[in-house]
Amino acid sequence: MASNRHYCFNCGADIGPKDRFSEPLDDCGALECVREARNAYQQERDEAHEQLDRDMGWY
Repeated sequence: MASNRHYCFNCGADIGPKDRFSEPLDDCGALECVREARNAYQQERDEAHEQLDRDMGWY
């Protein structure tokens, strides 16, 4: 059975119960975790844009 708790994706700190607004890249608020979340989000976004460009034949 899945856990009902939500954890920081970077350090694993418990950040409360899961709800419908929980996202995989949620962080605990520590500066390092916020920075890592921002970097991970940007990397995910860049990869999605590159994939779209390839799919559209622009690459």
